[in-house]
Amino acid sequence: YRCLKCSGVSLNAHTTPNAKKKSAEAIFLELLEEYQIPKKYSTLVEMQLTKLFKHYNENNNSFDEQLEKQYSTLQKEMKDLKIRLGLGKIDKETYDLTFEHLNEQIVKVNKELNNGKVKISNLESVLKTALNKLEKLSKIWGSVGLEDKRNLQQTLFPDGIYYDGKNHQYLTKEINSFVLLSQTISKDYEVKKKGINQIEPEISPSVESSLQLSNKILEDLIRFHDTITQITYWYWTISQCPLN
Repeated sequence: YRCLKCSGVSLNAHTTPNAKKKSAEAIFLELLEEYQIPKKYSTLVEMQLTKLFKHYNENNNSFDEQLEKQYSTLQKEMKDLKIRLGLGKIDKETYDLTFEHLNEQIVKVNKELNNGKVKISNLESVLKTALNKLEKLSKIWGSVGLEDKRNLQQTLFPDGIYYDGKNHQYLTKEINSFVLLSQTISKDYEVKKKGINQIEPEISPSVESSLQLSNKILEDLIRFHDTITQITYWYWTISQCPLN
């Protein structure tokens, strides 16, 4: 990867013309470390995210049930409409108008039922694995090859990441929402100086403010999990030294 705005700078560079004391690579590793979850907060972060996704799933299930009932009702009305036409109880013009209306409703409801909402059956396992890897993000980065670095970088920073040569720092417009929220929750606990035995029973403010983005966060969780699992799997296969 090379910076799209600055020439002669790459993520793997050890020296740069404008370097002060740290290389671009060292600064990037520090950036990754900012998004790592301290092990002592990992369980707390997992609990908060589990509450978030549980709330999301409950709302989705309730909404889907309503849509499914509505879909069944519309299908029945469509069937009744055809029977009424066959029995000669309505004329063709009435049939066509009613058919068009019902069909529009059916298409609309069907679209709502298949609008890309993420569903995951093994959430606990996926979340635990993702957070475990997030604890050692910079270590994983330093242990894998260039192609894996590219994949991980695209997962972490979907909109790209750029090197600001003047200020000697990396800039990005978007961060993987799962990684960002996990970091925010962890920082919340760190600021409040909460330990592993001081578990909050309620949803934290950071999680509560993210409820509307639950689907996006779940998508980003799955993407991060799949990318990091594939990377560390190949690392384990080659080195026989898993990152656990």
